[in-house]
Amino acid sequence: MRKLLFTLLTIGTVFAFTACGGDDPVIEPDYTLYDKSEIIGTQNGKVDISLSLGTYAPINDQNATTQFVASTTNNGELNLFIFSPEEIGGPIVTSNFKKSPDDSHYTFSFATLDKVERIEIPAYIKNWYASSNPTKIIIKNLTSEDAKYNKATNVITFTLKGNLEIYTKSAEGVESKVGDNIIVYKFKEMKK
Repeated sequence: MRKLLFTLLTIGTVFAFTACGGDDPVIEPDYTLYDKSEIIGTQNGKVDISLSLGTYAPINDQNATTQFVASTTNNGELNLFIFSPEEIGGPIVTSNFKKSPDDSHYTFSFATLDKVERIEIPAYIKNWYASSNPTKIIIKNLTSEDAKYNKATNVITFTLKGNLEIYTKSAEGVESKVGDNIIVYKFKEMKK
């Protein structure tokens, strides 16, 4: 009887420990992208620039040139410089680089570019505001939420969205704001 009781107790203990094994923490895979060499460098492609003017949204399509440069202070970040269109400039800090679960693409985030002020007005903005004769533009709070690098095509795509303020000066030299709209830069086909 003691042997039977000992055997049942042993089997019960084994089942109890086995059943409790489900409480082990689930280890999530690490999708962090550590090697950013596929992204680092100069890319050329296209950018669609649109402006929300109420019911009318003009679009300007032009060539674009960007460059991702490794940060000297943080291995998890790259600095983005935008050479064309020239009004954005940079650097814009990019971070949070992740591989997709199927390893087909990488995603990353942009820090907000708080303010860019230019007195050299791009021709397309002058055309959009021809009646105002703009003398200064300010681009504020430029952000992106859709940055992606496609490994199969080696193409980077992202959209920058922010506020565009347009200023003009009167004959007396008094500056006034004549426009405050949402501007969108949609970068596509960006490739080394």
